[in-house]
Amino acid sequence: MSLSCAKETVGNGDVVRFGRTEDAYDNFAGLLKDLIKRHGCLKVADVGGGAEPQLTVEEVEAMALDYTLVDISAGELELAPAGFRKLVMDIAGPLPDGRKGYDLLFSRFVMEHVRDAAQAHENVYALLKPGGIAVHFFPTLYALPFLINKLLPESLSVRFLSKKRQERGKFPAYYHWCVGPSDEAVKRFERMGYKVVEYSGFYGHGYYDRVPLLRNWQRLVRDLLLRFRVVSGTSFAWVVLQKPLESRVDGA
Repeated sequence: MSLSCAKETVGNGDVVRFGRTEDAYDNFAGLLKDLIKRHGCLKVADVGGGAEPQLTVEEVEAMALDYTLVDISAGELELAPAGFRKLVMDIAGPLPDGRKGYDLLFSRFVMEHVRDAAQAHENVYALLKPGGIAVHFFPTLYALPFLINKLLPESLSVRFLSKKRQERGKFPAYYHWCVGPSDEAVKRFERMGYKVVEYSGFYGHGYYDRVPLLRNWQRLVRDLLLRFRVVSGTSFAWVVLQKPLESRVDGA
């Protein structure tokens, strides 16, 4: 299930789409399930799933998936519901032996925290089997809340989190490669050897919802940005990548 939203008609018109953020939130799990069904995925990695896996144990069992929660934090993995296979791993660090051949590897709100985005995406490429799919959902620069988060010291930005999230700690945010679906962003993945199946940008966020005047202003701006397809005005994006069946030689 590809999100039903307006297609961009210039540059990479076949893969670039735009929509509203609420639609992305509502449809991300459905996108994953559709990819699993369409591509016959069995071996799946939920990167950054930690305490909040994207699929439930019941869904994993119903689809007979070999499903692994991957997180850099052992503490986050300890908070995950019982019944999941878990792996402590830095997606931008050295890869453990015997962990390749994934049919689907995905992340949600992880890539903005990765210091070395190029290495992370190289690692994902190596972890996928030929024909495997990678999906990443992330906030984008230059939406104001995320620009502020990037610029503020961690000691200040942590105060914007909920009390529960503050108690668990805050991962630094770098936003490397976390941008809307521009031609250059698409080409960057293609140069790595990926086929870009879809790159969707989404407008709007809920950070002003408690202030009616700001909330209404933000929604007006969101609709204008969507109407004119302003790539730099996205707040979130997801990218669907595929490792070709005849992939490049690693290290090339």
